Amino acid sequence: MKRILLADDSAVVRKSLRYIFEADGWSICGEASDGREAIQKAWEVRPDIIILDLSMPVMNGLTAGHILKAIAPETPLILFTAFGRIVNNEDLKSAGFAALIDKNQAGQLVATARNLLQAA
Repeated sequence: MKRILLADDSAVVRKSLRYIFEADGWSICGEASDGREAIQKAWEVRPDIIILDLSMPVMNGLTAGHILKAIAPETPLILFTAFGRIVNNEDLKSAGFAALIDKNQAGQLVATARNLLQAA
């Protein structure tokens, strides 16, 4: 079973993502409400893939992505944000993200995550 870590400061978004992924057979191995918590959870649960929001308190998704890529370089990262237009490709790649999905296109998340794991 594919294990995923969800990091978003909105409990409603995390609940929606949990529903979408569990309906497709994924196991949610952890949830976080900020970047620092996401790093801690990733260290503890070792997910197959991590989805991070960009705008979170304490530590944003890009900063957390840099750290997560250093501690778990084999784990694909997806940036899931409503602010995708403000992130350029260089910042995305340097932070270790394999994909960016706009929150308006949440339906693409499962397929993107599946493709990233198959490519890994």
